Amino acid sequence: VRMEDDHALVLSVIANAPAARAGLLAQDKITHVNGVSVAGWSQRELIKTLRGRINTTVRLTIARTDPTVAEPFEVALRRQRIEQPG
Repeated sequence: VRMEDDHALVLSVIANAPAARAGLLAQDKITHVNGVSVAGWSQRELIKTLRGRINTTVRLTIARTDPTVAEPFEVALRRQRIEQPG
């Protein structure tokens, strides 16, 4: 993910990671984390908030760039240890 002006942009999704299982896609925009707007956050603040204790939940509000998905939607991810592929 990369912080932009008023959202965090999902750059890629790792197969079988919590984000992939929740249906997130590259180019999705995260607008809120746990109900709090990410507008104005630093990259460090975003990463610190997304990471957390394993098996805890984080809620993301997603704005999809696909024009067929007009309304933002929320997903809940269960944090897990993620291994970066090779």
